[in-house]
Amino acid sequence: MRGLLAWGVLLLVIVGSAYYYFTRKPATDASLSQREAAALDSFSQAIAADTLAQREAWENRFSHKDYPYKKRRGYSPRVVETFPFDPNHCDSVTFLRLGLRPWQAHNALKYRRNGGKWRSAEHFSRLYGLSAEDYQRLAPYIRIDGKSSQTAYQPASSAASESAGASSYPEKYKPGSVTLNLNECDTTELRRIPEIGPYRASQIVKYREALGGFVSVSQLSEIKGLPAGIEKWFTVDAGEVQEQLDLNKATFQALMRHPYINYEQAREIMNFRRRYGGLTSLSDLRLSPYFTASDLSRLEPYVVFE
Repeated sequence: MRGLLAWGVLLLVIVGSAYYYFTRKPATDASLSQREAAALDSFSQAIAADTLAQREAWENRFSHKDYPYKKRRGYSPRVVETFPFDPNHCDSVTFLRLGLRPWQAHNALKYRRNGGKWRSAEHFSRLYGLSAEDYQRLAPYIRIDGKSSQTAYQPASSAASESAGASSYPEKYKPGSVTLNLNECDTTELRRIPEIGPYRASQIVKYREALGGFVSVSQLSEIKGLPAGIEKWFTVDAGEVQEQLDLNKATFQALMRHPYINYEQAREIMNFRRRYGGLTSLSDLRLSPYFTASDLSRLEPYVVFE
């Protein structure tokens, strides 16, 4: 009788332990404030949105004829128009009429809401997701502040008298003939450097914008795939940082977007702000296990504390 009672108690202990294990709520990260948790959730949603946008861009590369099932479902291709436009003043409907996809129009409007402004037709070509084909189609019609963009882009039809491919493949600089300002040259100038094509030129410009400007030509080594010795073509003037990041006001996402701040470092900055009200200098982070002296040194030109 005692044996049966002991087995019964043991069985109840096992069942109770299993119930607690499978029904208990996961522990939460107590180190995260509600504000930080919301920022992390927002950042995750932004990543998901970007992924969906890239997927849509991939699907939209294919023509109507490649998807015959769309015809059976009553699908009809979009009617694309071309007319003079200023991307700094277009609304979403105008962008759609010009042939941009909804997510591209969203990116353009978001860029403007954040204070962005296109300075030239070539500058508009950097719109995320805008293909080279679409840009070439739209470039002759771009008017920045009412001015024609013909000086920024020359259609192939008007270049018939030039050698074939001259507009797509600019004449390369001869070694030692020029030295470009790394913070001012555009993709057209970059493509004239030997071994630099459209993709590498775009890489340099995008990295410059992500940083806020170069402070040394040696930073080009941080861009994968550039040819060796590329630094000799450039110069950088002291104090040329174009945009600095306020570590006391920047959102978690904005911190993460900077090339010199990783996820753990962004969390450390947010935690410091929550605990102490803000940073006065990068020295406040010198004892953090997530920042080395080298990390703080290279980040210094790009940050302010207001």
